[in-house]
Amino acid sequence: MKSEKMYPFRPVLLFPVVLVLFMLCLQSCEIDPCGSAPADLVENLEDLVKEVKKVDYKPKDHRWEPYDDRFNTFFDVCYDQWREEMTFDQKRQFTGLVTRYMAHRFGRSFFGSIFGNGDDDDAESSEIFEKLGEELQDFLQDNKESGINFLQELKKSFSSEQDENQK
Repeated sequence: MKSEKMYPFRPVLLFPVVLVLFMLCLQSCEIDPCGSAPADLVENLEDLVKEVKKVDYKPKDHRWEPYDDRFNTFFDVCYDQWREEMTFDQKRQFTGLVTRYMAHRFGRSFFGSIFGNGDDDDAESSEIFEKLGEELQDFLQDNKESGINFLQELKKSFSSEQDENQK
């Protein structure tokens, strides 16, 4: 009978294999910047606005690129993805956060562009402001009925409170 040779277990050889498998698993797990619900999108944009509030770069500084990339993803991709499922309040919050991001990002030139006395030299920011204005118009148009219903219900509740107070 022939005896089998036993090789000692070598954990050193197993470690690289486990490491490679672990790295492959990590690559397959990608975090969706849009989140898994409309509330996640609002929270992600709120986190971005908080980060941007802490930085103090000039509007044309290249260090804005990572912030702008994230903002563009939230604004151009994620909002379209979640718009139908967002409540009126979430859309209102999102619009407010977009305005705050722009105010921090472009400073006075943002408000100048709104009121018509901004710098016309900066074509990139003008394009962003124009797109933002179009999106804001779309938002108002899409939510016109919800806003009217909200105001009517508010008026009814106010009228009923007045009637109760008069009694």
